[in-house]
Amino acid sequence: MNFRFLIDFKGNKNKQTLHIILASFASLASVLIRSEFFSAFVLFLSFACLILVISSNKPLETNKAQLIWLTIPFFIVLLGIISTDRYYKGLEFLWRSSPLLLMPFIYFKLPLTKVLKAYNFIFKYFPILTAIVFLAYVVTGVIFTTKGFGNYLYYSNFSEISDIHTTYFGLILNISLWFVMKKKSSYSKVIYYSFFLCFFIFQLIVASKVSVLVCVVFILFDIAISLKNNLSKALVLVLLLSASAFFVKQFLGDRFLNQKLEEGKSLSIKQIYTNFLENDVNARVALWKSNIETLNGSKWVYGNGTNTSNELRRKVYKMNNLNKAFEETYNAHNQFVEALYSYGVIGLTLFILHCFMVFRLTLYTKDIKYNLIIYSSVLLYFLTESILQRTIGIVIYAFIITYIYIQHKFLGRETK
Repeated sequence: MNFRFLIDFKGNKNKQTLHIILASFASLASVLIRSEFFSAFVLFLSFACLILVISSNKPLETNKAQLIWLTIPFFIVLLGIISTDRYYKGLEFLWRSSPLLLMPFIYFKLPLTKVLKAYNFIFKYFPILTAIVFLAYVVTGVIFTTKGFGNYLYYSNFSEISDIHTTYFGLILNISLWFVMKKKSSYSKVIYYSFFLCFFIFQLIVASKVSVLVCVVFILFDIAISLKNNLSKALVLVLLLSASAFFVKQFLGDRFLNQKLEEGKSLSIKQIYTNFLENDVNARVALWKSNIETLNGSKWVYGNGTNTSNELRRKVYKMNNLNKAFEETYNAHNQFVEALYSYGVIGLTLFILHCFMVFRLTLYTKDIKYNLIIYSSVLLYFLTESILQRTIGIVIYAFIITYIYIQHKFLGRETK
């Protein structure tokens, strides 16, 4: 088979469409690659291919104001370079944050119809790729467990196999499930709900609490828009919530206690709630306060800087008896607090305005309900994790906001 067409960026329109589809798929699929080096290599190689496609065509006009607002998270990172105490680390993080600029910019320059075809391809095949990759990790975990190396289906050990933080793997699973929801009409009911069951079980293995919550919200959302009869909705919702509470109690008790339960023991609902307040809510609030306490004087205005040294916040962690946060050098575990810590009031204000602008765009897009629920879910992740501190979160967020804008732009074309 002749594969020369894959590098023929000046070929006919069908070949260019194929280049865009494959490069777009590769850019998102990079988040599933275990090696950070190869993940970055695939990501930027796909960007390079898309740029070559753009260069071989007449450049399209873009709305510069909307592009700037959409890419504000990148420019906040750039602004933070001025105040960082580690310029090399700051520049390295700026490079890792570049998808926040490159992805919107590149897709703005590509023909809209071809980009939509690329997104449709991703919606159809990325969930399948995610399921295959996850099943491979599960099989590895089963083999390690049966060989006596330990329980590698337990969330903390399982994350060693995947080399992906539980929250970020949960995020990947949820965006895959959202893709399935977007392509609902393409599946039979059996296959469609098999995806839901499969990804919910995966979430229980990953055991990221916020990800399980988002997954349940997705399921409730699907029921709400699928069933027409209100009584049927109520019955199914009650059954689903009861089943979810049962599975959370059975499989996620360790996560609320933050230590492995002895075999045969489980937590009551009251104990789960108490431990949730103590180990999650109160612990995170203390973490947020500690990060804010590092700010003083002019740092309130421009922050501590991009990827600055963690010694200052570790000092505050130790002073506030946050021993685990001190030992493991936790970040703020909240994207808004992280923005305030790194970029000050200026950076936080710009970031909030950016989020507001994207949220507003979702109200003026095709498939408004689906776009609204995914961005609302991202905002929920922002409240519990510093999602944009890792490449996986950066790539997924750039993908989502770019898609929301493209949907907004496509709706505008349809209404003209």
